Amino acid sequence: MTGSTRSSQGLDDRRKRLLFRCWHRGTREMDLILGRFADATIGELSDQEIGELEHLIEVPDPDLYAALTGDKV
Repeated sequence: MTGSTRSSQGLDDRRKRLLFRCWHRGTREMDLILGRFADATIGELSDQEIGELEHLIEVPDPDLYAALTGDKV
């Protein structure tokens, strides 16, 4: 898989931006983790959950990857 499988059609601008940012993190590993998550859930997330995801993607890739995989930075 090399990118989003979900169309952004029907999403509001905030969700479109977030979907794009989840697929364009900077490291391929985080693109795949967050991009796939966004593809699967972006349309069903509440506004509060969208806000939490927006904050989460501000975490640097190495730190976020370590937290998600249980590795130490």
